[in-house]
Amino acid sequence: MGQIKHILLVEDNDQIRRQLINLLDQTVDYNISGVSTVDVALSFVQNCSLDLIILDFERLTAHDEQFLQSLAGDKYTVSIPVIILTAEPSLINNSPQVIKFIAKPFEWDILLETIRQCLDLPNLSTKKSPAPVMKKPNVNRPH
Repeated sequence: MGQIKHILLVEDNDQIRRQLINLLDQTVDYNISGVSTVDVALSFVQNCSLDLIILDFERLTAHDEQFLQSLAGDKYTVSIPVIILTAEPSLINNSPQVIKFIAKPFEWDILLETIRQCLDLPNLSTKKSPAPVMKKPNVNRPH
């Protein structure tokens, strides 16, 4: 049996954060921690070993950008994948950690399948054939 994976959920809405943590806790056996801000997340990342970060935001702020840049600039955190949950997928940046985004609103099975893909876990989906996962858009293409 492999090491238990540790996921950090960054979600400012307390109710949504609790719901996501409860869903994930019921799905597989791993550690999940939740924080409300990227400031707390940065402190958490510096003090804990993580396998995945799930970052929720409505719009990408300078603070969010700074958090992603901090991850990218640190040899200990550069390899931590980040899943972004957002209602504005066009705002996704080119941070190397942002390997997936999920547009809101989303189905639970899409989130679970994305986590599974990021962590190479057995199928977490409750459906027989999981929904396709959206990939990060190419924001560098000409308009």
